[in-house]
Amino acid sequence: MRSAVKRRICPCPIWLPRCLISHLTTFLSSEYSRELTFPSRYESKVNSAEISTRGLQWLAQKCLHALQKSPPQLVSLATSPPPGKWLYEVKLDGWRMLARCDQVVRLFTRNGFDWTKRMPRLAKELATLKVDSAWIDGEVIVLNEEGLPVFQPLQSAFNTGKTDHLIYFGFDLLFLNGADLRDLPVEIRREQLRELIENASLEHVRFSETLDVDPRHLLENIRRLGMEGIVGKRAGSPYRSERNGDWIKIKIHHRQEFVVVGYQPISTPKLIRVI
Repeated sequence: MRSAVKRRICPCPIWLPRCLISHLTTFLSSEYSRELTFPSRYESKVNSAEISTRGLQWLAQKCLHALQKSPPQLVSLATSPPPGKWLYEVKLDGWRMLARCDQVVRLFTRNGFDWTKRMPRLAKELATLKVDSAWIDGEVIVLNEEGLPVFQPLQSAFNTGKTDHLIYFGFDLLFLNGADLRDLPVEIRREQLRELIENASLEHVRFSETLDVDPRHLLENIRRLGMEGIVGKRAGSPYRSERNGDWIKIKIHHRQEFVVVGYQPISTPKLIRVI
């Protein structure tokens, strides 16, 4: 009979990235752990204190895969600013991107695809953050000559592979130095992210500022600039991988006015001819 795998207490193997210890705890208490089938050749009780190093390594990989595939917090569409206390930012017309900074930096799309190789310059800058580990939620954009975000050049940048000019705006911080911040109020998470970014010399990584003004006045100014709209986040809310109404977007509907000076009916009843 084959001898049993020798087990030892291994709460924090040195080969694990620092932030994974927190992720393991989070994962084992989350909905994703129910989808986990642990190999019988390892330990059948994944929450046991005694677990083989090889089994823990396998669990860490599964945990990390599930976390990077879990969706970011999503926004709900609103037509006007709701009552209550909200934090407002400019809605950036770009692509959602999560940055995982650990022993290496990796950039994941909203759907969990690794796009790090498409943005090597951003990854290199993020690696200079003065932190052991962090997960940042943000948006990758292109700025035009007026300093406004534009979407079509962003698509062209990815199509051509010329992405050195892309800007990453961080707007939330999920993990920091192994600590899970998602249950903290959004104000605290954002303040820690602001300090993290400001304490590093970064050319293409910026913080998405909160605009402490009347949202109706903000919307009017956004409309005049031709931008997309604003994003509101409910004060005191935690970070959740769902669309729960704590994050909203209010879009600007740009329109043009035309003066019709007259018309003349033509043979087809449903058509008119503008004079």
